[in-house]
Amino acid sequence: MKQHKYQILAVPVAILLLLLGMLLFSRFTDPAKFWFCSPAEPRGDDVEAWQKTIAPAQTTGEPNEDFFDKFTVSSDSDYFTVEHPSENPPDNLFAFKLHEMTPGELLDVGGGTLKFSCIGTAYHDANQTMDDDAVFHFYDPQLQPIAETDLSEFGNYQTTEDGSNFRYNQCPAVQLIFEYQKIDDIMLHGIKIFDSRTRKSLTSGYNSSGSHGSHRFNTHIPIWHRTPIDIVMDVSYGPIKTFEFAPRAGQGFEEESFKCRLISVFEGVEPGRHSSSSRGNTMIHEFPKASSDEASLTFFFVCRPTASQMPVTFEFLDKDGNKISTRGSSTSGYTHNIELKQPLEKITLIRAHYRTRRLRIVINLPYIPGLPEENNTIDNLFDVHIPYVRLHDPDRVDRFVRQTLQLGQSRSTGAMPGTSINSLPFPLDFNDVTIRDIARCYAQGGTLYIDMENDRLNRDYPVTLWVRFKQFLQKMFP
Repeated sequence: MKQHKYQILAVPVAILLLLLGMLLFSRFTDPAKFWFCSPAEPRGDDVEAWQKTIAPAQTTGEPNEDFFDKFTVSSDSDYFTVEHPSENPPDNLFAFKLHEMTPGELLDVGGGTLKFSCIGTAYHDANQTMDDDAVFHFYDPQLQPIAETDLSEFGNYQTTEDGSNFRYNQCPAVQLIFEYQKIDDIMLHGIKIFDSRTRKSLTSGYNSSGSHGSHRFNTHIPIWHRTPIDIVMDVSYGPIKTFEFAPRAGQGFEEESFKCRLISVFEGVEPGRHSSSSRGNTMIHEFPKASSDEASLTFFFVCRPTASQMPVTFEFLDKDGNKISTRGSSTSGYTHNIELKQPLEKITLIRAHYRTRRLRIVINLPYIPGLPEENNTIDNLFDVHIPYVRLHDPDRVDRFVRQTLQLGQSRSTGAMPGTSINSLPFPLDFNDVTIRDIARCYAQGGTLYIDMENDRLNRDYPVTLWVRFKQFLQKMFP
């Protein structure tokens, strides 16, 4: 009988010990206690993205005969609309020769030369606010400062970054300037920037400007610390193949596996305005009709296998063979549209220039110069020093922390308490802090930890003992 009594007592004692073990296990194995994020460990799918970037060009085969027929055009009182199936073209559709270019190297391209000239960096310091412009500081390919009096030799540079540009991307602004000589047919397609150690893709967009033998790319990069980076840029050049066709829907040209067709011409479009959106499996492009005399003409092209990064430029000519200036262009996926001010009847011919050779250039820089000196030696990304940043809502805080820690996604579990970040008055200004300080603000009322394997920032809010017990069992018996 006594033995049976002890057996009965053993059950609650075992449960109690299990619960205590669960609490101790959680306490001493929870990664949040360590607040560590590696500045060098490779991240998630971006390793694959890097491998695709430098992989040989892919072959796509012949397109379906009805490919261009899948683009349908409609019009109502407010918009011209183009709809087509939503899909992304594969990577590396144009054959290229890969070349690793050292900083300062004079590269022979098509009988001329190309070089990386300088890099500029701008961000707000601790004495500024987002209402202020940030001043660019410039460095040569060896990352030595360039005196302000010497900047004029680059011609195409920007001295300041407008403060408003930091509203949606609070990370440092970077501009890269390339110079070229005796390459009339050169086309610089764009840049991608990777952290050489983590292989994290650092660019989500850019704008560019070219004139008088120099080309400038502007972007924002979520890097505040010293880490080697790889700059990847595509360059197309001649010899050129020229094709001419009438400015009518259905006209176009072909060159090997590349096919281009003018789908439609929209007259009376509001200048500088159009939008693209995805609804289910359909991509929709809308061009608002003009409500004033400042109407534009828009040529809507579709290209296969892709319009993005295509080695093609277009010219529009009148009946005398004179070139007609354009007002800008936009490219996305398979589509490319060009805007003009002139009436349609003035345009008699479209000329397409197709470049037949391509280089993919990779430039390795040991670091981005001009970033805060406190970040010259960083072993833990939570130690990264941030001079100043303004964040306008909780989602921006989440994005900023993830970007700085180079994590692709975030996840929250448990019920968000009243003391969470949502209870704070926004916008929030952070002066002279570390990313750890901002992360603590982001996670207040909960627990933060890094899931490097899944490239994720986790935020756990308190849950009931029963839920913690189940989580413990899942850890113990996966």
